[in-house]
Amino acid sequence: MHTLDALTATQLAAGATIDRPAAVVRELLDNAIDAGATQIHVHVLEGTIQVRDDGCGMSADELVLAFQRHTTSKLQYANDTVGITTLGFRGEALAALAAISAVSAISRRPLDAYATEVRYAAGVLQDIRPCAASNGTSVTVERLFYTSPHRRTFWRQPQVELQRIADITTRYALCYPHIAFTTHIAHIEPVATRGSGDVIQTITELWGDIDPIPIHATLPGTTAQLNGVVASPHSARPLRRRQIIAVNQRPIAARGTIAHLLDEVLPPQRNLYPACVLHFTLPSESIDVNSREGKEEVLLRTPSVVARLVYAGFTAPQHISDVGVVTLPFPPVQILGYHQDWIVASGAEGVFILSPANIMLHCDIRTLRRGSLIVPPYTLTASQSALIWPHRDALMALGVDIQFDAQQGRLHALPAQARAIGAPQAITHLVKVVRSGGSVAAAVGWLLEPAWLVQHLDRHADPWGGHTSLVIGHHRIQHALRRLFRSATPGG
Repeated sequence: MHTLDALTATQLAAGATIDRPAAVVRELLDNAIDAGATQIHVHVLEGTIQVRDDGCGMSADELVLAFQRHTTSKLQYANDTVGITTLGFRGEALAALAAISAVSAISRRPLDAYATEVRYAAGVLQDIRPCAASNGTSVTVERLFYTSPHRRTFWRQPQVELQRIADITTRYALCYPHIAFTTHIAHIEPVATRGSGDVIQTITELWGDIDPIPIHATLPGTTAQLNGVVASPHSARPLRRRQIIAVNQRPIAARGTIAHLLDEVLPPQRNLYPACVLHFTLPSESIDVNSREGKEEVLLRTPSVVARLVYAGFTAPQHISDVGVVTLPFPPVQILGYHQDWIVASGAEGVFILSPANIMLHCDIRTLRRGSLIVPPYTLTASQSALIWPHRDALMALGVDIQFDAQQGRLHALPAQARAIGAPQAITHLVKVVRSGGSVAAAVGWLLEPAWLVQHLDRHADPWGGHTSLVIGHHRIQHALRRLFRSATPGG
């Protein structure tokens, strides 16, 4: 057992932060945007990566400090990532670059008489000196991963790596149309945007005339919004290269939940994905920006909100009012059956997975009529009776009539709205939910006819308010339906 020295620990951590040349460009673009840049230049030629901006710049002391690991001005505590508006926050990028390459950085603040240049190699400061330069910061990276050359063997062909850099730069240019981007990448056509602030103008500068159509959706009662454009079919490209996604102005890769939703509203044809630029604005507490090292993903606490925005923006334009607010009623659905504890339904907008317990809670269903008597009454076992006894009054209010005689329970009736299930199955489910700590409403909700629950939800003034519906990706839908239709009974 031994303790790693600081340089080795930093080099190992750098492998997670910087795994390929495109990651270098992404980290440097994050720093440039956080510095308030209005112009960013990216040059990638002959194994050299340079990113130059006109941001606020740094003093000599700040420039040296910026290359120390875990040094950042953007937060103090881990909880500060909630609601953070900067792209960088870990304080690792420059230290990681210095540990695995040769780095030269030049920076100058607007009121400084001169700029400062620092040079690092393998994590060691080689030189610091004053120099002449314009306002802002320029970082040049050479000999990437020369301290651990085996990492280069995991890279793709040079042209593929260069295309990754071009894709990253395009993503940032479309997510920040108010910033002028200029790129010179070897073997790839140079790109220049004006920084007009108009995303359609920026798309035209990058991709040409592709007939973009504006997309806008706002969920009533929330701050969630979707703004963006979708392009004509002939703009489609492989590998989602032209599907640009930003969440709270944070560029992310089109993966996971969002990718599956896009495949539903913009189905790919022959592995070609239609182009779109979508900006999601979500409550800061509903996302986690610190869920992945590469910062290309965010964790969504309420993916149903994203699903509703996508469906509202793409499939319900007729509901957009003059002020741009989408009124999204609960759609008509056809009940397919139960999958475990969820109602599975199909509708014009896709497959819906509904929670009976959430519907009960959202619609404030506290009482139900008792149904027909069970003759003879079904007798509970001693262990079932012990679990149900503390909840007998709540169950009675919801139409489940269980009477006790000397602690022995007997089921006399189920709710009038109950499905056609036997008393043993009903009791087994009630006991399972109560044993796992679930609410009585959750236990009784599964017993009810799904059509009655959905009708109750449809009559609610705000059927979506309780997030009772979650539209999930095709891969999970198919798994649920396979399980559903393999069962002898839908509730099995």
